[in-house]
Amino acid sequence: MKGILFKPDMIRAIIEGRKTQTRRVIKPQPKYIIDQHYITLNGLTSLHIQADNLISRKALYQSGETVYIKEAWRTEAVYDRTPPCDIGDSALIEYRLLPNEILSQIMGRWRSPLHLPRWAARYFIKILDVRAERLQEITEEDAKAEGILPEGTLLPDFIHSADNPVEQFAQLWDSVNKDYPWESNPWVFIYTFELKRK
Repeated sequence: MKGILFKPDMIRAIIEGRKTQTRRVIKPQPKYIIDQHYITLNGLTSLHIQADNLISRKALYQSGETVYIKEAWRTEAVYDRTPPCDIGDSALIEYRLLPNEILSQIMGRWRSPLHLPRWAARYFIKILDVRAERLQEITEEDAKAEGILPEGTLLPDFIHSADNPVEQFAQLWDSVNKDYPWESNPWVFIYTFELKRK
């Protein structure tokens, strides 16, 4: 099972039901897309794009696929020198987002979300739809589906200076994607999903 990374405030938005879409940069970037086609196999539908250099690229996640959300975590201090793959699934897990104060006294060092094993994940999303488009083609409705809050409110870990949801999303995008800023208008895969509890 694949994992997917989100910033903590975006995980919070997913849990609260405010975020049901995510955009991920297509790498390497095509200049333009000639064709998009879907291939369904064993109940999963994958999106393939044909780029300007005639190279086909497949979206990382497929429609119908369930992936786990990777988040910052830690386990008991006795495992601090143990690689994640060698920690048994009976170990206690604490998450940086909504930590457990009772567990905190016996827990070790915080670990990167990149290394969260699947068995330790507590949130999963099911991919419902995948498509490709230019970043700046995002609609106001899609910006809200990206977790942007109503006008006049702030995301917990991000302060914006715009009222329009698309402009707010552009600022949020630039705070996370330094190599592919909003102004560069990169091609992205758009994943629509729903939260599934463990």
